[in-house]
Amino acid sequence: MKSLVLLTGLLIFSSPYLNAQHFVQIATGAGYAQQAFHDLENDTTIQADNDSWDLAFTAFGVQDAGIHVNESSISSYTAPAPSVELYLADTFGFAAVTTFDSTFTRLYNDETSWSYGALNTPRFLMNPFDYGWGVYTPSSNQVVGDRVYVIKLRSGAYKKFMIESLIHPNYTIKYADLDGQNEMTSTINKTSFADPGLAFFSFEAGTTVDLGVQQFDFTFARYVTPVDDGEGNILDYNVTGILSGPGVEVVKMENVDPTQVVIETLPDTFSTRLDVIGYDWKVYDFMDGWILEDSLAFVVKTANDQLYKLVFIDFEGSGTGVATFQKSALG
Repeated sequence: MKSLVLLTGLLIFSSPYLNAQHFVQIATGAGYAQQAFHDLENDTTIQADNDSWDLAFTAFGVQDAGIHVNESSISSYTAPAPSVELYLADTFGFAAVTTFDSTFTRLYNDETSWSYGALNTPRFLMNPFDYGWGVYTPSSNQVVGDRVYVIKLRSGAYKKFMIESLIHPNYTIKYADLDGQNEMTSTINKTSFADPGLAFFSFEAGTTVDLGVQQFDFTFARYVTPVDDGEGNILDYNVTGILSGPGVEVVKMENVDPTQVVIETLPDTFSTRLDVIGYDWKVYDFMDGWILEDSLAFVVKTANDQLYKLVFIDFEGSGTGVATFQKSALG
């Protein structure tokens, strides 16, 4: 008889004769109000409210300087839900930004790598020293900030800010109200966040926040991604999906019998993109509700080089935010 075990909001169905595989449920709550950070090896999930942080700073090692904006927001069928909006100000001077201008460019994460988030998108690709928010100076061995951003918080308040520098291991961020009032400076030490590889920062708290996240292999959350509307237009659309964690690689096995996906059938290379699992392993049908592809499997290679096969078998939608998958350890 199968047993039911509850672990940190995680449901695991195990069987004495099926030790290598079991069913796992991860949840983001009603209306996708939370983000779930999941560790495959330990079968643990940490949930954090969408509004618990605004920016995520990478903390992998010495040379990374990726900064992401929190795009997660609750699902709403009436008025648009409050969300964080990030803009690049059309000036290189902090004091010059005094109001919000409609010409400011809105920035999004591109879900390709944790090393490059929304704040890194303005970088000049031909300059390997350009991190988008600042430029690395070899003579001083530091990244010096040279771009100003404006962020609209979920409260509706605007802040202007810039990353003044990254002098390993410390990021220094300066921010203020648009009129220059309430100017603050905060320092983020990368070495304090080496386990999750990300330091989560809140403007309202004025400091980093501890989500309780250590090692995680993927996060299940809402995020913004370009979607074809079917009429030839590309929209920046809110989706609910899975992004792999730092150091994690994934391969997508399509048009297969998931039971036949074993270590001998895997390709030689895995993808380092964050959105290989993504959001489209499920499709909504107005007649039948959420439909999942039954000839699809994902194989995840963790940062510790462990292989796990994931086969999604159920998604409950915004009512509970629960997704269920079968996990098999491949070695």
